[in-house]
Amino acid sequence: MPHHDVTRREFVSGVSAAVPAVLGGQPVRTAKFPRWPAFREADEKAALPVLRSGGLVAD
Repeated sequence: MPHHDVTRREFVSGVSAAVPAVLGGQPVRTAKFPRWPAFREADEKAALPVLRSGGLVAD
């Protein structure tokens, strides 16, 4: 990996000079986020008996 003679001050000034997306700058992420939480059918089948038992709280 090549060595670059960049000081911390130069690096930080170059990185933090951009306008945040909320203020009209370019967004970091343009794709939509995946749906969350993600449950599989097997997860639902495993959780259903517990939910139906009513034993989710301690006495």
